Amino acid sequence: MKRVFSGIQPTGIIHIGNYLGAVKNWVALQEQYDSLFSVVDMHAITSSYFQVGSGTHIAEQLKESTKITAATLLACGVKNIFIQSQVPEHAYLMWIFSCISPMSWFQIMTQFKEKKSALNGASLGLFAYPALMAADILLYKAELVPVGDDQTQHLELARNVASRYNGLFGDFFPLPQPLYTTGTRIMSLRDATTKMSKSAKSEMSRVNLLDSPDEIRNKFIKAKTDSEGTVKYDLTRIEVANLFHILSEFTGKKPEMLEAEYRWGDSLAFKQTIAEVVIEKLRPIREKTEELMKGDNLFEDLEKGRQKAGELASLHIKEIKKTVGFTV
Repeated sequence: MKRVFSGIQPTGIIHIGNYLGAVKNWVALQEQYDSLFSVVDMHAITSSYFQVGSGTHIAEQLKESTKITAATLLACGVKNIFIQSQVPEHAYLMWIFSCISPMSWFQIMTQFKEKKSALNGASLGLFAYPALMAADILLYKAELVPVGDDQTQHLELARNVASRYNGLFGDFFPLPQPLYTTGTRIMSLRDATTKMSKSAKSEMSRVNLLDSPDEIRNKFIKAKTDSEGTVKYDLTRIEVANLFHILSEFTGKKPEMLEAEYRWGDSLAFKQTIAEVVIEKLRPIREKTEELMKGDNLFEDLEKGRQKAGELASLHIKEIKKTVGFTV
């Protein structure tokens, strides 16, 4: 059985864009493949500590957000979850990859350039971020990686690193292939030209999986539409189309079918319908997450995931250490 690896950063609460674009897909993939999923907390600090502020405060936030992210994933039905920093072999392999990879591979990374510009500078960790991502994937000899359009460059670098290693030391790593997500990209509720994001400044731009029913209603009712007033599925009307796509993903019905079925008289009724559908779909996830956050089951489930990941990581690192000449 082929192995799948993917991860999510614990930066902010998982929103419906993450859920429909990645997490829901993970649940389906784990029925077909040997799957490993990680809360990649080491990636989360590539920028946070670089900014001036309280390191202690950031550390406490990271602990809490890591716990919430893991609980939410489990509540969604994702299995074999582990915390990246609890498997130290990730950092070990990253160092080896950093030493065999030319800097030019990292200098051309689009996301590094964008984040460096936004932060007015960058840490070494942000620059080397793709080496850690390559280590995340290759440490487990993953053959398949679920990716979106904005992640293909990182996966290509991981393939280059694997090829470089295999060329130096003999075939060891498979070249991971992309598994492209099939769902429609969910856009911001405030600006449908940009995708829904955990890092967007406005909370009104996204619906989080843990939002209360009232918060969900408020966000959808205030979601940006246009001045036409009618509710019609038209891709040129990007804000309305985005709302149709959200309803389509949560009901399993095509937007054209939804338009014919409901025939809303105005955008308010349309938004209210979407809100109620989303509330009911997210209710069990929110309730299960709250339950996990209160008990010990969360830590038990994470320990199971860590053990599976740790056994594979330890086995592969032992082989890698011998290959590169380290004393075992």
